[in-house]
Amino acid sequence: MFVFECYTHKKNALVLFLGQDSINSKRRLSYEIQSVFLKNLTPELILLVYPKYLEKDIELLLSDESFNIDLKRHLNTPIFTVTFNESGHFYSKVFYDINPTANSKFDNKKLCQDLINDGFHSLMSERVSDVIVRAPSGTTFVKPSGHSLDEFIYTSQLARNNFENQFIAMALLVHAPPINNIDRIFIDTSSISAIAEALTYYIKQFTGNNCKNITYESFSSYSGLEDNVKPDNVDGSWVIISASETTQLGQRLVKDWHINPQQVVSILSHCKRLTDEDKNIGNDIIFCICLLYTSDAADERSS
Repeated sequence: MFVFECYTHKKNALVLFLGQDSINSKRRLSYEIQSVFLKNLTPELILLVYPKYLEKDIELLLSDESFNIDLKRHLNTPIFTVTFNESGHFYSKVFYDINPTANSKFDNKKLCQDLINDGFHSLMSERVSDVIVRAPSGTTFVKPSGHSLDEFIYTSQLARNNFENQFIAMALLVHAPPINNIDRIFIDTSSISAIAEALTYYIKQFTGNNCKNITYESFSSYSGLEDNVKPDNVDGSWVIISASETTQLGQRLVKDWHINPQQVVSILSHCKRLTDEDKNIGNDIIFCICLLYTSDAADERSS
């Protein structure tokens, strides 16, 4: 279980991201929830987040009396279940609330973005020195693009367990092209293979019997471009870049591979996330690192 705090709809929420957890892990899940509640101040909301294909399993789990007692330990705190589908769209509903009229329905699109931003912020805050590595004084890193910079972004250091990889994979689904068209995922480095594994598992579970044999492979960033590595089926490809300072790699892929910009996304970048009004030219990102250091994060959450 990946646990973090999220500020959404002007309330402080405790997010319990269950990932692939289901009724088969009831005892462990109950223990983890109790441990979280002991460490956490009373939140205004509790959000249970999981993929929609586990909905029946989780509903069965929530009907268990002992599990209910653990979950409702904060007796005055409303509990919402939040499911996501193959496109990363959120669906929320009340599970427990002693005063249901006081809590209006969520704007699920805003809830999704708040949850992703704060989840990434939680991951980054805990291990920022491992993810963003500074070059020793007087030296620089030479990036795969050939540019020299004083820092290097290691997205592979962002997640440390299956739940965190599954959370990042969930965030990527929001930016995915139609998944029924995908037959291969290209990653810029094999160091994020665990994220690709979580993503292909989600896609297979969501598509069920209609699933293609989706595979993933590393195209080795700029060296792959120089070696003229290209997908056999451009329309069936989805390109995931671990990190890009300026999103230049994604923009070049759009030109060199003649791939639709909607099929390219970077996980981390110093560039700002695209708005609905921005044109995507291969510069779509999941999380802007600048939110760690500026007031933009608070401004974005309060909007």
